[in-house]
Amino acid sequence: MSINFYKVSFEQFKKDLIDSACFTYLSDEKIKEIYDNIKLPKRATKSSAGYDFYAPFDLTFVNQLSFKFPTGIRCEMNDNVVLFLVPRSSLGFKYRLTLDNTLGIIDAKM
Repeated sequence: MSINFYKVSFEQFKKDLIDSACFTYLSDEKIKEIYDNIKLPKRATKSSAGYDFYAPFDLTFVNQLSFKFPTGIRCEMNDNVVLFLVPRSSLGFKYRLTLDNTLGIIDAKM
């Protein structure tokens, strides 16, 4: 199994951030700073069930508020691999955090 993570281009990240509608007030300099600090997903340990993704900036969650934000990450994977995006179980229990589509599924591009 092979999966590799990369940052999207700065131009793509900026477009996605502005398109999300929550971040239209940010200057180009601030967007560049956020982009430069994007962390690629990684496994916490060799036996981790999956990769940890990191938000590119601090987030404050408001009860029952839904919003979209870009990760700034793209992935390359084998044709027989699927990537599931799910919140850590502790975030679901502590904060009732869920994804709007219940489960994010990214499959290989054919």
